Amino acid sequence: IGPGDFVVLYGEPNADFIISILAILKVGAAYVPLDIQAPKSRLQEILKDAAPKLLMAAQKHLSLFQDNAIELYAMECLYSDAAHEEEKNLNITILPEFPCYMMYTSGSTGKPKGVIVPHRAVLNLAYDNALHIKPHDKMAQFSNIAFDGSTFEIWTSLLHAATLRLIPQTVRQDFQKLKYFLKDNCIQVMFLPTGYFHKLVHLHPETLDTVEKMMVGGEGINAHIVRDFIAYRRKKDKPILR
Repeated sequence: IGPGDFVVLYGEPNADFIISILAILKVGAAYVPLDIQAPKSRLQEILKDAAPKLLMAAQKHLSLFQDNAIELYAMECLYSDAAHEEEKNLNITILPEFPCYMMYTSGSTGKPKGVIVPHRAVLNLAYDNALHIKPHDKMAQFSNIAFDGSTFEIWTSLLHAATLRLIPQTVRQDFQKLKYFLKDNCIQVMFLPTGYFHKLVHLHPETLDTVEKMMVGGEGINAHIVRDFIAYRRKKDKPILR
């Protein structure tokens, strides 16, 4: 794998997933994250269009792609394979205009369309740093890995020496579990899709009691819900979120 190659990643975000992203970029290639909840037909359309050099996934998921003419790699092999490699840095130049990742959107026709994002754009996003993220801040990785919100979460946290806490899929779907996850992991920074934020404020605003900084995006936000949330924070004598 080298500059100009695309590597597909499939699975729930975990430490191996993030390590794989870093490894792909280290050799000058670009990653293509797939939505683990997408139907197989959509996954096949994306694979055909992206023409990746390699597909990485947990061993249990590889059978989904065994009929594709793509080289497959089990993430569980990362550690044993790495033990035989040299530790010195790679002599590869990565330019700002090189592709960093490609994500797929359904588009107006419903057919997946790949959008290539260069390193320069990711750096611009991370270093704009509207939330003033500092080293040792703890940021949650909540977004679907195949959604651009994950770009903000992963790179803004890592490039500012903050800690990235990966929220399991089962926790994202349960407000009560999410509340305890945020509390137990001392989460200070979050990005939430607008629709999820609306639902959370309406039903369980206390879930966000420990969060200090938050960004909401994906669609227009309801001003009435924002006012309700600010009123709730004041009533609980908590600082208003950035």
